[in-house]
Amino acid sequence: TQCLLHYLNFREAKNPYLPNLQNALLQALNNNFSSSSLQHILTTSTSTSTSAITQNNHVTNLLHPYTLSPSHHPPLRIFVAGDKSQVGKSSVCLGLIGTLIHKYHYPPSSIAYIKPATQCEETQLVTKYCEKLNVKAVPVGPIVYYKGFTRAFLSGETESTSILLNKVKKAVDEIASQKQVVIIDGVGYPSVGSICGTDNADVALACGDSYSSDDNYNDMHKDGISNNNRNRTIPPAVLVVGKRGVGDAVDSYNLNAVYFRQKHVPVIGAIFNRLPIEKDNFYSLENCKKAITTYFNNKHNQLVYGGIHEEAFGFVPEIKGLSLDTNNDDDNVDAANAFVEVFDEHVDVKKILEKALELRNLYVGNHKDNVNDGCAGPMRKKARLVDNEIDVKMSTATKTSMVEPPPSISIHQKSNNFLPSNQILLTREEIESAAKAQGAAGG
Repeated sequence: TQCLLHYLNFREAKNPYLPNLQNALLQALNNNFSSSSLQHILTTSTSTSTSAITQNNHVTNLLHPYTLSPSHHPPLRIFVAGDKSQVGKSSVCLGLIGTLIHKYHYPPSSIAYIKPATQCEETQLVTKYCEKLNVKAVPVGPIVYYKGFTRAFLSGETESTSILLNKVKKAVDEIASQKQVVIIDGVGYPSVGSICGTDNADVALACGDSYSSDDNYNDMHKDGISNNNRNRTIPPAVLVVGKRGVGDAVDSYNLNAVYFRQKHVPVIGAIFNRLPIEKDNFYSLENCKKAITTYFNNKHNQLVYGGIHEEAFGFVPEIKGLSLDTNNDDDNVDAANAFVEVFDEHVDVKKILEKALELRNLYVGNHKDNVNDGCAGPMRKKARLVDNEIDVKMSTATKTSMVEPPPSISIHQKSNNFLPSNQILLTREEIESAAKAQGAAGG
């Protein structure tokens, strides 16, 4: 009975078509029913829902692409980037997590949230929401751009690029263990951290999932490495959070998407955030949605990279009062739930999952849970092309997740070659104290 409950927890937990079966299992577990009684209850419960399950099987398999345990497949990793700071990346992460749980019935235990690089260490609403729903979260990851960090890095007084990115990879891989979906929160705009070799594109690649092109994915992960030299990385699906407007919003999206693409990190599309709802406003949600959707749907403007068509997944209205109340967790949860409800209404989360799954299949070449039937062959071909391209051109600083790069590649390692052999790395406290004394405003 416990095994069956565990199975349902990963497959269709709280799916509207399976309440009778779950309730029967819980009753059996709690009341120690005899095997004959249990058999009767299960037979009665499942017979009333078999037809409905069959009719909904396609959607169920799509949104829960795991037959028994997520350890048999790479989890879907979604990297939420922004076209500027304070555009609402963390709010979009909150909306994704809440919609997955409340609408698509993902168990909280199957979702993870992490912000691997940050400039702000203050508690965010998404963090409180994860705590309340028991979603595993790492709100402050391995890389923190604290005051004085950049200059200390350039002086060789902090950890190197490769060490920082390896820490990111380790942290994301740990939190992704046994999960179905991992939401990764970016920092600022895409190039933030580039001076240290840890911009959002490099961090996104470090957040990718390693696999072997020859061996079974699960076999390779027994010890975390492959016995051959054909390792590949499944990059996370990058979702860009855009600003209000039309021309500036689309232009900014294209500029920021290109930054990821030139480092061979595929972008699946955008969510445009904080749009006014007043219909007489020239920049209203409806007006902007109509124009931007036309742009993305225009065949002449369709953006394709590595076989992925980029899309506008939603347009979220401005919601006032969406901030953290440090004195009242209940109010925080109420505010978060209210936002999730609005987010679900305006964003096609199902399509985001489809695109993330499509991207994963491009790299793995697994046609069994392909979103589009009949295109497994072409997608596998594209996957090989993308893999080869990444092998040759991807940032070598990020490739340190598997192989340490030559010293000449890493900005920091190169500078360290010219430092005295007795050079001592400074602590964060020492760096911050010196930076504050000199009037530093940020990292």
